Amino acid sequence: MSAKTAILLFYQGSENESKAGIYNKSTVFNNLNERLIDKLKHHAYDLILYSDDQQVGMDFGTKYYNALKNTFSKGYKKIISIGNDTPQLNTNHISKAVQSSGQNKICIGPSNDGGFYLLALHKSDFEKIDFNEIDWQTSRVFRQLTDQLNEKCISFDKLQYLTDIDDAKSLQKVIYELPKHHLLKEILSVGLTKSNFIFRALRNDRQHRYIAYFFNKGSPCFSMIYS
Repeated sequence: MSAKTAILLFYQGSENESKAGIYNKSTVFNNLNERLIDKLKHHAYDLILYSDDQQVGMDFGTKYYNALKNTFSKGYKKIISIGNDTPQLNTNHISKAVQSSGQNKICIGPSNDGGFYLLALHKSDFEKIDFNEIDWQTSRVFRQLTDQLNEKCISFDKLQYLTDIDDAKSLQKVIYELPKHHLLKEILSVGLTKSNFIFRALRNDRQHRYIAYFFNKGSPCFSMIYS
């Protein structure tokens, strides 16, 4: 066990998510998982993966709560929880979360859709949060969580807003926001149908166009803990 801190990658298989309009969902999310795991397994902390068959509960909120509770029960004092549908999440965000937790603060990475892509917390703070009072998978999640923290005088830091991939529109948004030659453009663009391969956006009074044709890769293999 590494410094009693765990990075918890909580993910749901694309076959169990709607992800409206996304083409080759399994390929997109398998490649995202592979890339994220490859980066995080070399981190100083343990990486714990929760797949569909390891999640306990009838709804997202219960599954998420049980995943955190089970991880804390293994003896970890801090957990940095992340999802698999925020491609712009990187190790810098993890480092900032580690820094916040070192200052006895919760760290939250808010999503543009009203949820969050990262939550780093101590076991003592986890026990103070009422997860049943959060409307999971809605635009109210971040606000309801921070309202609780403020009411209970729990200090927290907020990271930059990032975009989760929920549908083809958010997928296009992420691809456009990435730097011109970013490798993630290849990974993500297999999720666009031919009719969506060309899309336009206005920024700084100039028009940009992005056209891409990319490849598919195989599925990664997962194990429980990397340390």
